[in-house]
Amino acid sequence: MFNKKTFAITAITGLLLTGGFAFAQGLGMSLDINGDGAAKIKGTVTAVSGTTVTMTSWGGTWTVNAVNAAIRGDGNTTLTLADVKAGDTVVVSGTASQTGLAITAKTIAEVNRPQSNPNERVAIGVIANLNGSVGTFDIQPKFLFLNTSGNVAIATNSSTKVSLDGKTSTVSALSNALGVIVSGTWNDTTKVLTATSVRAFSSASFGWNGNGLSFGEKVRMGLGLGMKKDR
Repeated sequence: MFNKKTFAITAITGLLLTGGFAFAQGLGMSLDINGDGAAKIKGTVTAVSGTTVTMTSWGGTWTVNAVNAAIRGDGNTTLTLADVKAGDTVVVSGTASQTGLAITAKTIAEVNRPQSNPNERVAIGVIANLNGSVGTFDIQPKFLFLNTSGNVAIATNSSTKVSLDGKTSTVSALSNALGVIVSGTWNDTTKVLTATSVRAFSSASFGWNGNGLSFGEKVRMGLGLGMKKDR
C-alpha cells in the first residue's frame, strides 16, 4: 500500500495534503497522486539524459524514468523521447516513488504552451517551393493568423519539431503539395515565420480528398483553436 504520509513528509514537505493526495494547480504545475501511487504530474522539463527526464513541479525537481513511456505530442501524435526538450511543458502519468520525488512514467504528453510570445503565430495551408536541404518552404495559406497576404515564407532550424502524418520526420522528407500546420515566431519586417513546429499531412490524412475528417475538423483537433479563414 502506498504510504501517503511518508511520501508527504519525505518528498513534498510543507504542501497541503487534501482528499486523494491532490495538490493545487497553477503556474504551469499540477500534482495528483492517489492512494495506490498512481500519479499525474504537470511541470517543465529541465533536462533529458538517456531514458531519464528531470522536471520541475510541485515540491521541487522530479526524476522521471521514461524507459517504457509512450511519448505523445500535440493532437495525440506519436513522438520519441528525443523530441522532449528542456523548457517543454509536459504531463507525466505513471507510478510515484514512495521515497522521493520520482515517478516511473507510462505516458509523457507534451502540452501546448500559452502564447507568451506576442509574435507567435499559426499558418495552415499547402507546402510550396520546398528547399529541404536549406529547411525552407512557402505555405499557400488556407487559414492563418498573420498580417500578410499571398504565400507565407517558412524558415526552420535545429530546434524545429517536424512530423508527417503524426510521426517524427524532417523537413527534407516533406514534399510540395502536402497539407501543413506551422506554429512559430513571425517577423513582420522580413515577413518570415520561423517555425517551432511543423505538422505535415498527406492530402488523404488531412481530409482534403473527402477521406476521414474534413479540413476544419482536422485543424480543430490538431490545434484546439477556433480558426479565422483567410480565403
